[in-house]
Parts: sequence; C-alpha cells; structure tokens
Amino acid sequence: MKLTDRAYGEIEITDPAALAIIQAPAFDRLWRIRQNGPVGIANPSWTTSRAEHCIGVYHLLRMFGASREEQLAGLVHDVNHVAFSHLVDWLIGDEANQEGHADFISVNPHLAAIKQIIIDQGLDGEAIMDYSRYPLLEQPAPDLCADRIDYTFRDGLCSEQTSPSEITRFVENLSSENGQFVMKDLDIAEDFARLSIDIHIIREGNWGNALYKTIVRLLKRAMRDGLLTRDDFLFDDDRVYSIMKQVKGPEAELFFAWEQAGAPIEQGTPEDFDLQTWSKIRYIDPLVPTPLGLKRVSELRPGFAEILKHYRLLRGNASQVKYPAAFIGLAAL
Repeated sequence: MKLTDRAYGEIEITDPAALAIIQAPAFDRLWRIRQNGPVGIANPSWTTSRAEHCIGVYHLLRMFGASREEQLAGLVHDVNHVAFSHLVDWLIGDEANQEGHADFISVNPHLAAIKQIIIDQGLDGEAIMDYSRYPLLEQPAPDLCADRIDYTFRDGLCSEQTSPSEITRFVENLSSENGQFVMKDLDIAEDFARLSIDIHIIREGNWGNALYKTIVRLLKRAMRDGLLTRDDFLFDDDRVYSIMKQVKGPEAELFFAWEQAGAPIEQGTPEDFDLQTWSKIRYIDPLVPTPLGLKRVSELRPGFAEILKHYRLLRGNASQVKYPAAFIGLAAL
C-alpha cells in the first residue's frame, strides 16, 4: 500500500499486520474522526483525521528504528477515540485535563476488534496495546515522542504555521538516543519548541475553548432530549453532527448562529463574561545533546524560557469570553 502523506510525502506500508489493521472497519472510522474535534466544523482548514495521524506516527516510528511491536502500537494508539475526540472530556467535566475520553464509553468494541486482528497475525495484542511499554511512541510532557511530534506537524500544516519543507528539516534533526527522541541542533530544536506553543495558542485559545463549551451545551441538550446517547459517539463526527442539527432550543440556536457568523468572540473580564474556560497546558521542550548531557531548550535559551513562562501563566488561569452583542439573548443560557 502506498499513501501520499501531507507531512512526509510518499509512505509505503508492506507489513501484513499493519495492512490488516488499516483495512479493518474499526480503523477505517478514524478517517471520519477529526484530530481536533469540532474545530474542524468551524474552521474547515483543520482537516487532520485520527487515521492520518496514526499512520504518520507508525511511519515516524519505522523511520527511527522502533521495533515492529512499537510501530504497530503507534498505528493503533488512537483506536479508542470516540467522535469529536477530546470534546467528550469537556462533556463529562474534565476540560482542564482532557483525559476522560478513554472512559466515556464503558465498552469500546473497536479496541476488541483491533486486538483480535493483532492476535490473528500471531502477535501479542495485549502487549502491543499497552502503550506505556513504548518510549519512542509515548513520553510524558514536555518530552518529544512520536505521537506528540506527528500531531505538532499536522496542526502546524493546518494552521499554516509550518510547511512540508520545514517538517523535513525537523525530521532530519531528530535522533533516537537510548530509546528516546532528541533534537541534534539547538536552533532547530528551539524553532520546534516555539512552533508547539504557537499552535496551542491558536487551537486552544479563547476562540477554540468557547467553541468547545458552546457545543457541549448543545450536546447536553441533545442528551437530555433523548436524541443523543453515549453509544452514538462510537461512530464518527458526521453521525454526532447530524444529531446536533436535530436539536431545538436556545443551545442549538446559539451554536448554529455562531457557526454561520464565523464564530466571532470578544475578550471578557472576570466580572463580565458569558463563558469561562480552562485549557490544558501543552508544549514541547525538546532535549538536546550537550557536553554536559541532555539539556532542554528552556535550559539553554533564556528567550524561550521567558516565552514558556508566559505561556504557562496564560494557560494556568481561567479565560473569560463574551459572545457578540447580537447573541446576547441566546448567550444567557
């Protein structure tokens, strides 16, 4: 199988286990689940799918010599995601940490289906789906790992903060040392670290947070009215969006009026706001080899350390948002 990937160019996949996974219905649905959830509804340029990201992670792991098991773990690491991805974290009240999606559905049949495919290929499905075993795939923030690197590339392309040629520059600067990604050149590492912060400010700023919280109001109304169940999230974004469009009431009027108007918002204050939101703190602070061992960009570049300090302060506090004056009646929900 050959694919043309927006980040890496041509990708060829020959591993029979990888091909069996990609061709499975449980994986196919990931093409219809947006990497950035409902942001793709209000801003169609954010088009990355979970499937595209998973294949990118698989390819990145293969490029840097990960074991076959770790490559396959990268390919399936997002199979547990439900429609609109991390939006369900907000739906169940964990908007600051964004970790609830794995528990939103009590039984996820897609996980079982993929595990059986892995077993049918003569491999250990339990071990491959234990992602904590694979340090190139997953690392605690703010370290580099294949998952974090790939979604930064794709978000950078969607937000026009980077380009394929710049991604090639970043990839060529990556190295794997003792099972961990590092960046060889400090200047390039700082560029990548700054990119990660720029992306998160765009994607998870007041506009993005207000969008999520406005949609959550609509989804809660849909669930109260019996139009939407948790099991509907086992399908894809289009399924849930089609149900959203059936909802009647001020929550629906607010979202669809806002969506049609291009989702404008205004900065509020702690005393005057329609929505108050929190953001998960996301950034990458790559490790770089030095004569004194591995050091983070923030340890070596005071300018970036200041940017990081400001970003953490910004994300550590609540943000207040106001809807435009035309929506005042609708906003008072």
